[in-house]
Amino acid sequence: MLSAAAEGRQGKDGPRWQTPPAEVERVAGLSPTGEPLRCLRLPDILETRPVGTTMLLVREGANRWYRMTFQEPCRWLNLNRVVSFRTTNGMICAGDLADVTDLVARIRFPACVLGPFEPIRRADVFPR
Repeated sequence: MLSAAAEGRQGKDGPRWQTPPAEVERVAGLSPTGEPLRCLRLPDILETRPVGTTMLLVREGANRWYRMTFQEPCRWLNLNRVVSFRTTNGMICAGDLADVTDLVARIRFPACVLGPFEPIRRADVFPR
């Protein structure tokens, strides 16, 4: 049984800072709507959302969403950390590095390698 302190940090699907396993499976199972893109323009990216340690949901514009799967699991990634992209040309591409940073503890973790960007439907990302 969990202590009272641990119960406050633990939700029914695991710690609040982790994506629930069922959500990771749901997002991993979404069908792409087109061919994967190798690169996206960084200025066009409005939002990123981690999904487990293997994926990011990337929003470009109002209704364009992509699922990016890291080349290897990014074990430092969770909902409480920030992802920043290393780029010199304003593009982020498969094979580029992304840093994961804990802003509270001021720790920058080893970089993770980006994969391709698969277009997915907004309605599939956020089912009603």
